[in-house]
Amino acid sequence: MDHAGERLDRVGSVAGTLCAVHCALTALLPAALAALGVGFLASHEVELGLTLVAVVVGTAALWQSWRARRSRGVAALFVAGLLGLLAARWLEAGAHAHDGHAHAREETHQTTGEKRAAHPTMPAVLGIVAGLALAGAHVGNLRASRGRVSPRDA
Repeated sequence: MDHAGERLDRVGSVAGTLCAVHCALTALLPAALAALGVGFLASHEVELGLTLVAVVVGTAALWQSWRARRSRGVAALFVAGLLGLLAARWLEAGAHAHDGHAHAREETHQTTGEKRAAHPTMPAVLGIVAGLALAGAHVGNLRASRGRVSPRDA
């Protein structure tokens, strides 16, 4: 793998891990975030930013990896992680289509005061699993590129 591809996977593994940690902290310790003065980390803007970084870096790494090795295992893990992150954001927003409008039972988020879906457990769990899947795909890609794993098995 070239240096740019390796750099993408290193950044991607950090981004995926940060997504998982972010989802865990905002779901489990929102009051602690506010008490520490970092309640903004639970905002939609930060969540969207982390998701966009993970999707862009993951997509670029997937494309580069697929062209070089055609590893179905790594590709499947990337796709599962990317789709999981997008699904977590959709569920977190509480959106579901009804006449072109999003409708959901909402409550005010303790830390930011934003309106959010009333049951944040599923999006948080999905975000954690998806972030770990992305990080794992990037690590698998790095291992495959260094010859530690057969490219078809990665």
